[in-house]
Amino acid sequence: CIMRNIHKLICLTCFVILSSFVLASVPTGYYYQARGKSKGELKTALSDISHPLRVLSYGSGEGATWEGFFKADRNADNSVMDNYSTIVRYFNAYNSISEMAIEHSFPKSWWGGHENNAYRDLFHLYPTDSRANSAKNNFPLGEVASSIVYYNTLSTIGSNSFGAVYSGNAFEPADEFKGDFARSYFYISTIYESLYPLWNS
Repeated sequence: CIMRNIHKLICLTCFVILSSFVLASVPTGYYYQARGKSKGELKTALSDISHPLRVLSYGSGEGATWEGFFKADRNADNSVMDNYSTIVRYFNAYNSISEMAIEHSFPKSWWGGHENNAYRDLFHLYPTDSRANSAKNNFPLGEVASSIVYYNTLSTIGSNSFGAVYSGNAFEPADEFKGDFARSYFYISTIYESLYPLWNS
């Protein structure tokens, strides 16, 4: 009976701590501007809510992109989660890693090559194998069915077969990462909708 009460007390304490954390993570009224909105109005409201953003410096070191990767893209064994390649590499604190690149999944050239906040925003940046990153170039995401020009067991580049609008070369990530890239694209097109006049893809 004593053990059961101790167990209940521990569960209650954990619940209170977790509840406090959840409530603390989203301030009251944070999404108020988005209530009752849909489609374009909802997208704009979410963009407005997101500002001002905290964006890391670009590159290696503390307070920069590679610190973000260290915290967001590190496996339990200190290896790098690479969505483009099966080559295993390991973090060296917040330093850049040889033969790896900072990949803009939403290519910089699509908004005119400007090094703005979108350029530095970790939500669409990935640590990737340099060779795979270079092969991907600024191709759009798609489904590759033929004319394969690059394949490394995880990433494929070739003629797009998805939809009827674009039939040029496309980049197809592995199935397990497609949702990650879809969320990155949705995020960029929402948070940085003001860049729309610059977009060219």
